[in-house]
Amino acid sequence: MSDVKVQRFKRPLLPFVLAYVAGCCVVHDFAPLMGEGVVWILLIASLVAAAWAYRRGEGKWVWWLVACGVVGVVVVQFEAERRALAIHILDQTVDGVYYPATGCVAEVADTASGERRQVVLTDVSLQFPQQSPVTLPGRVQVSSKSSGLIPLTLGIGDRVRFHGSFSEPAFLHNFFGNDMGESLAGRGVYIRALLDAPLIPDGSSEGLGLALWSVVRQVTASIREHCTAVLRSQMPPTTAALTTAMVFNDRSVMSDEDARAFRDSNTIHLFAVSGMHVAMFSLIVGVLLGVAGVRRRAGMLVLMVILSVYILMIGMSPAPLRAYLITAAIAAGWWLRREVDGWTALLLAFAIIVAVNPLSLWHPGLQLSLAGVAGIFIFERPLRELLGEINGEISKSRRVGRFVWAAFVVSLSATIMVLPLQLHYFSQVNLLSPLANLVACPISGLVLGGALATIFVGTLIPPLGLVFGAATSGGMELLRAIAYATASAKWAIVTPGALPAWAVIAYYVVLLAGFYVVVRDTPEWLPKSRARLAVHGGAALVVLMLSLGLRFSGGKLRVWFLDVGQGDAALVEFPNGRTLLIDAGRPSPNVARYVIQPHLMARGAVPLGMMVATHADNDHTGGMPELLRSHPVREIGFAGEGTDLGETWSVAVNNGVKPLALHAGMVLDGGGGARAEVVWPPADTSDLNDNERSVVLRIVYGEFRILLTGDAGILAEAGMAEEVCQADVLKVGHHGSKGSTSEEFLRKVRPSVAVVSCAKNNSYGHPNKETLERLKTAGCEVCRTDEQGAVLVEASRGRFSVQTVKGVKAGRVW
Repeated sequence: MSDVKVQRFKRPLLPFVLAYVAGCCVVHDFAPLMGEGVVWILLIASLVAAAWAYRRGEGKWVWWLVACGVVGVVVVQFEAERRALAIHILDQTVDGVYYPATGCVAEVADTASGERRQVVLTDVSLQFPQQSPVTLPGRVQVSSKSSGLIPLTLGIGDRVRFHGSFSEPAFLHNFFGNDMGESLAGRGVYIRALLDAPLIPDGSSEGLGLALWSVVRQVTASIREHCTAVLRSQMPPTTAALTTAMVFNDRSVMSDEDARAFRDSNTIHLFAVSGMHVAMFSLIVGVLLGVAGVRRRAGMLVLMVILSVYILMIGMSPAPLRAYLITAAIAAGWWLRREVDGWTALLLAFAIIVAVNPLSLWHPGLQLSLAGVAGIFIFERPLRELLGEINGEISKSRRVGRFVWAAFVVSLSATIMVLPLQLHYFSQVNLLSPLANLVACPISGLVLGGALATIFVGTLIPPLGLVFGAATSGGMELLRAIAYATASAKWAIVTPGALPAWAVIAYYVVLLAGFYVVVRDTPEWLPKSRARLAVHGGAALVVLMLSLGLRFSGGKLRVWFLDVGQGDAALVEFPNGRTLLIDAGRPSPNVARYVIQPHLMARGAVPLGMMVATHADNDHTGGMPELLRSHPVREIGFAGEGTDLGETWSVAVNNGVKPLALHAGMVLDGGGGARAEVVWPPADTSDLNDNERSVVLRIVYGEFRILLTGDAGILAEAGMAEEVCQADVLKVGHHGSKGSTSEEFLRKVRPSVAVVSCAKNNSYGHPNKETLERLKTAGCEVCRTDEQGAVLVEASRGRFSVQTVKGVKAGRVW
């Protein structure tokens, strides 16, 4: 029997943080599924059980755990109710009407372009006609389509007056990809206002505190603009942009080609400020303070002040804020001469972030950052031992090899924890990324150091700054070369599709299940950890593969009608995995980048089998050039002679995409017993306008049929009358305009479900009331992307179901 004394649990913060997180998740993730009534019943039951346990003297910690969970429930529920109240007030406004309002400036956008188009206000008071002013909950994002309406002199805390058209942020709701509406809600922004006249400061300010905060933000913005200008003056444009992106957490300055290469090589994280950036920054500042003879404790204070300015410059997003708070915890421990455990510092940083803003829990950057650090803490030592690197085995003559090996183990440790989240959010992994990061991470550290030196020396002695700028530029060019070489290895890029949330949770449960029993720092910890890492790690990978296999199995036909605003885009997945994209929405907003490509990646549609341009209208083909540049496509179908696809055609030709002219009578074999039949247009389209020559496809799988009509109007409907037969689902022509979907056409098609793709409050009045009435008379269930978000139609032999993002018809089976 071992004499080793089992240590008590040394991280009491962990269970309470987990209880708080669980409470937040209950409201945010489970309440929409179970209903708020069930959640409140469970909450009351938990409180009663905790009170009973407390009275019986079975441990006060149970009570405190439940209390933390209740706090999580309450704060997220409070945010949800504030958002609901904001939407309720919006329902009283009229679209297109500009209302007078006042507010206080809470955030100001950068002014690098010499103009300001956006500002965020708080404490906004909206004046309805002949009513008392109404205070809007949360924040309001005020935008301007023209320059000059928002003064450059505005500061945080300034009171302003304006006239605005108020609305809910018109964001697109899809099954995959980022929901910008949720991102704004995470910042407390629930309402958007569009200006029609200049925003006017009224000369007052919201107190001394906000005035000082405004000065601090203006100073940090000026410092950032100066640093950016120095980098641009001391380095070539391409590497200066990439260095600016790395130093200031701003990927918007990267070119599309560079962003794609770093993304496909899985090295894009180098441009998201994290612990590596903060550590390198701290190291450089620490060396300079040491050279200057500053004492260690005083140096820590100076370092934290400088780091605070840096965090303000790059924006206090969750991931860099996590790194900053960990550094602050370590610095506080050093200052107070107390030992600081890495786990405790991480938990403290996480607790502060989610306490201030509980919705940051669902921020991908924070989740990836926490997972990476946790992976290093958990797996670095057992992984190093498992792979055979034992302390003392590598001689001093091989110090470089030891450093490289240690860096590889750290990278692999982080990858083990980050992998499921990476597949969940980005649907792609590069098998060469551990090796690429092994080389790229040290180089990026040198680039960061070189960038800081370039800024410092370039400010004091510009000619000498050119030398540092050239060295930094060389390091950045080497990083680019690594990224492009890794991204060009297409065989190493695996795109299995988005990992479902349940599979992410199952992966972590299986992986970490073997590590809670053995107490760290005991003789048995290391050998058992090695064995369990091998067993549980292998089992977790099996979970990933099984979950992905289950998602794409079943022999189903799937048709996804994407929410792209006022436009069309539909993805057809045939039972054997072949894919067909019909239209690609507008060029602005960039739905190809932010909606369509994330959906293709999430479904594993790489490369895309065929893209069909139903006709040349910009709301159907405007996103195609961007998609063709960034996503591999094998074929492009179009409506034959007379169709001018403009830029889409030239980009397709340059990328070697095979063209295919479509006309009635053609059949595209989808495989697995499914096919796409071309119903319209005829071979000769010279007498037809763009809308009437729209490609009309009928997807057939067993007895199931779905008819997709593009912008075909009544003339085209009459022309294809002989070819049209009954269809279970109809994609309504021309976004539901009055000039499509005639009564005669509906009598021939007899659809059970009709899908309308359009934008909310669009200027065209789509869908037309008469069209909706005809659909209702025909007995159709209508699904609208403007009201219910994206629509999924799944068909197996004998039946089909329709599901929408907002769940109005989720699970309905016909």
